[in-house]
Amino acid sequence: MLQLSSLLATFVLGLFLLAPPLAHTNEDLFLTRGFQFIQNTGIPGAPWTSMTALGYVNQENPVYLDFSFDTHEYTFVLEVEGLSAIDTVFTFVVWTYSGGTLDVYCDPILGGTLADYGSDPPNVTSPSTFGDGEVVLGGDIDYVQIITNTSTGHTSSSGRLTLSRGSRLSNIPDTRRPQTTFDWWLDRSSPRPVGYPAEFDGGVYFDFVSLPVESRTWGSIKIHPFQ
Repeated sequence: MLQLSSLLATFVLGLFLLAPPLAHTNEDLFLTRGFQFIQNTGIPGAPWTSMTALGYVNQENPVYLDFSFDTHEYTFVLEVEGLSAIDTVFTFVVWTYSGGTLDVYCDPILGGTLADYGSDPPNVTSPSTFGDGEVVLGGDIDYVQIITNTSTGHTSSSGRLTLSRGSRLSNIPDTRRPQTTFDWWLDRSSPRPVGYPAEFDGGVYFDFVSLPVESRTWGSIKIHPFQ
């Protein structure tokens, strides 16, 4: 059974923590652009039971990845499942999911199977044509939070995963693999294929914890400002 709790209470308690907060710095691993589709219980207004996002990797960090965009197509498939909590604070609703996978695939442009969104997914080409070829990098999701501002309808998602597979996994230092985080924003106003509720853009990066700092601002809380 889902437990509906107040995220605001968590924020308030956090203000009284005695230990100084930690500062975070990020290093991009790769950036993506794609679309998402959802599955639910069929009950109007019910939360998503699962979400799939897929699309193209359009930029990589050459320190860790050596992509050849001229000759190969790089795609990603994000599968989110395991709805574990629904929290509400002010005008924000936060859905927390506890499982899923994220994988990046490489397929040659000549001789490979080009990715095709099709319409009304899942269908004969989606997600299958995004999830074929060589697995370049992938991992299992620790958690995902999907955050909606009910006053504007704007939505973003963020989460953490542990990298554990792929032909380029050896390029990633062992200490970085559990520090992998991701952020995407969902745009329902942009043109998109039939049957995809939103464009799904963002990226995957390493989150480094640095020395304690003396003060905390609202910007340090993992809810993105919506514009």
